[in-house]
Amino acid sequence: MASVTLRDFVWTVDPKLVGVEGISAELKPRTRKLDINIARLVRINTLATPCPARFDSYFPEARILLSYLDTPLDGPLRLRPDVARTSSHHIRHFVVESLGLAMLTAAVEASGRWHRRGSLHHLDALSIGPDRSYRKRGIKPDLLFGWPKRRLAGEARGRYRKAPSRALADNLRRLDELLRWSQYHRDHPFVMSWAYANEQEITVDLFVPRGKPRQPAVQADDTSRDADGTSQKVGVLADELRGLPDFWLRDLSGGNANDDRTPVRWLAERAQTHVASVQETLFTTAPPVGRLVSGRRLHGAWAPLNLFGRGDRRLAFGLLHQDLSPEEQSEMVDRVSRRTDGNSGTALDISGRLVVLVTSDTDGDPWDLLADREQ
Repeated sequence: MASVTLRDFVWTVDPKLVGVEGISAELKPRTRKLDINIARLVRINTLATPCPARFDSYFPEARILLSYLDTPLDGPLRLRPDVARTSSHHIRHFVVESLGLAMLTAAVEASGRWHRRGSLHHLDALSIGPDRSYRKRGIKPDLLFGWPKRRLAGEARGRYRKAPSRALADNLRRLDELLRWSQYHRDHPFVMSWAYANEQEITVDLFVPRGKPRQPAVQADDTSRDADGTSQKVGVLADELRGLPDFWLRDLSGGNANDDRTPVRWLAERAQTHVASVQETLFTTAPPVGRLVSGRRLHGAWAPLNLFGRGDRRLAFGLLHQDLSPEEQSEMVDRVSRRTDGNSGTALDISGRLVVLVTSDTDGDPWDLLADREQ
């Protein structure tokens, strides 16, 4: 499986100083190899959208993203030299920023294994609460990771360059902006990642605090108050997810850490409704495949993975008319593994109604690997 390098930067805040001057970040000695499922990469970017869009918009975007990547069966994920170096700046920017969004999710998963207990919600897609809630003007993180009674905001960035040996001024400025956002929302827990991509490798820097951060010094007019002037009680810190600092996983059962006091359960319901809307729009605007998958109708398309030259890998992007249960998803993974004889060039990701398959099996139609066999 293709992999990236994951590094930890530990940051601290000097409360006596204002703004960026009070923030410092140091690279921890250890680095880790992080395996990347490129089919999952496509799925994360598909669902991280503020509004539903047609299938014929999403599918080309996914192909552009993957066409810029050298995705070896076993080795470092990187940008393709023949494409990245000659590409226009704005297209390359789209690719590396899209990578950054997926790498944030992969880094948080690797650090805390949160995905075993919860789900991913896209913060920009949530129209919640009054104006003093997540819809506050100015900087706000890209993603919201949700568990029952817990939440973690995530900020993702991507840059086309070699990974720096130390924290950059841009990193610290972004941390300062996120700290102000966090303080506005009653010390909302957050995490930040920066993905650096070039023709040699991709490195993901995960910025984590050294213990619970103290509030940075701010100007008087930066301080926010509840509309009713009341304060909110913060509940007990949770430590059930190993690898993540406790304060990230603030238990909100004793009071919400956000100005709008929106329960996590209600946030999750709104997020699920939005994801359902995205998937329904994709399904109704995608062409029928003419196959059944676990008895479900399948809409979608497949095409060569590489837009810019020859290659034997293909991307199949489809929607089912109904969700697969967890048991059916496991059966689907086993089915594809059997039909490809465990081919390492195959990547599969299933979430709800969305199915993404990348395969190097060149015999027949890629949908044959998923579809029910006729009796």
